[in-house]
Amino acid sequence: MARAKSIDQNLKAEFDLRRGFSLDLRSLGLFRIAFGFILLCDIFYRLFYITDFYVDGGILPRAPLISQFMNANVISLHLISGQWWVQMVLFLITLLATLSMTLGFYTRLSTFLCWFLVASMQARNHVILHGGDDIFRLMLLWAQFVPLGAEFSLDKYLNPKPAEPNPKQFFDMGTMGFVLQLCSVYFFTALLKWHPVWHTEGSAVYYTLNLDQFASPIGKYFLKFPELLRMITFATVTLEFFGPLLVIMPLRLFNWRLATVFAFIGFHLSLVLTMELGPFPWACMASWLAFLPASFWIVAEKFPYSPILRLSEKIKTISKFRPPEPKVVYGLVNQSLALIFLLMIFYWNLSHLEPLHLKKPQWLHKVVGFTQSYQKWSMFAPYPRKDDGWYVIEGIKYSGEHVNMWNPDQPLSYEKPANVADTYRNTLWRKYLTNLWLKNYNDYRVYFGRYLCRQWNTGREVEDQVNTFYIYYMLEMTPEPGKPADPIKKEGIWRHYCFDKPADWD
Repeated sequence: MARAKSIDQNLKAEFDLRRGFSLDLRSLGLFRIAFGFILLCDIFYRLFYITDFYVDGGILPRAPLISQFMNANVISLHLISGQWWVQMVLFLITLLATLSMTLGFYTRLSTFLCWFLVASMQARNHVILHGGDDIFRLMLLWAQFVPLGAEFSLDKYLNPKPAEPNPKQFFDMGTMGFVLQLCSVYFFTALLKWHPVWHTEGSAVYYTLNLDQFASPIGKYFLKFPELLRMITFATVTLEFFGPLLVIMPLRLFNWRLATVFAFIGFHLSLVLTMELGPFPWACMASWLAFLPASFWIVAEKFPYSPILRLSEKIKTISKFRPPEPKVVYGLVNQSLALIFLLMIFYWNLSHLEPLHLKKPQWLHKVVGFTQSYQKWSMFAPYPRKDDGWYVIEGIKYSGEHVNMWNPDQPLSYEKPANVADTYRNTLWRKYLTNLWLKNYNDYRVYFGRYLCRQWNTGREVEDQVNTFYIYYMLEMTPEPGKPADPIKKEGIWRHYCFDKPADWD
């Protein structure tokens, strides 16, 4: 405790490198609650799609995953069984661990279990992973190195008050790694966006909002204002590059940090309104709460919250549980591991910058794979995709009738839907089908075909069953600003026989 107190005093200096990497314990507590709540919602949402994505009868059975596609260094508890009830039990355990972390009950243990189980769940089906999954996994990894339960936690409320109050601003290798991990998301994606569409043309946001599979109606509306989109493009890459630098500035500029935090939260709110990106923007906003400086809490503490204090005292009185008192200062092992992870992850991110020509050694691949700390922040980098479209899956029954296998309640049609984003059902399916269109995912298509056969034919009479179906991708290329669009192309990517050996498209 004396060490932490000394650090708190040192941070009063006008210039201290540690200032840029310090975090307020109250902000860490707020991050834990918000981040845990969003993760709870995400896991609960996935419960309804266990059959599609996590069992052997889904889009990716365990056998081909292990033999063909999986990183040999990755460990996943979810591979112990392909049965629905086993996956359901694992998901429920993950929910309990996440709830315990969110409440701050046995915080360090529950945070470790939450990270391990979430990483295991993600490894079970990597084809549906998106940026939000990376944020969940990596921020949970770093959350184990910071005093996450020091404030606003049951660990604190169920224990007597410490002899010495905790420092408000805290620094160690864990907070440095935590700060640099989130800053890396933006700083490295800005470096990877070294392309004219971002820096000179200013057309990147135009191309992004033309991706019908992601853009919301509000996002499509902004296409009417091309000059505004150019300004937003330049502002985006500027914020992503300079924002992290302002956060870690060692001078006493906590108001700059506060302004930067709200700038990033506003940036992600705009993504929520204009694009369908799943939990990614929400997870990022929750992560930025950990960066709120002491100046924020000086204002926040002026608001009365005596009912919360009375409730915490009541909990302490009636509860028989006495979890370990939350630690603020961690030992040498924790500091050493944090430093090792920090160096590895920083090098891993640097290796994605082509001008540096950095090679990843084999041992680094193994360690990063085992801990699932791999990352590449290429969000619409180096430029947004121009190939957009939607799927039409035409099935042929034994009776000869042609049906819409992807949307059985709708007639078979090749016309462009009113809202392309709605044809992808949800974020998980959108990511999966977006990947399925790419050529390096050819080998996954046969398992999707078998899944569709099971989904359609199970429980149907023979004459209503489908034997042959075709998967078409209706390709729509985004034109350059001010130029007319090319005609939509009907691209056949797979032909499947439900009762015969599947074959590639001729």
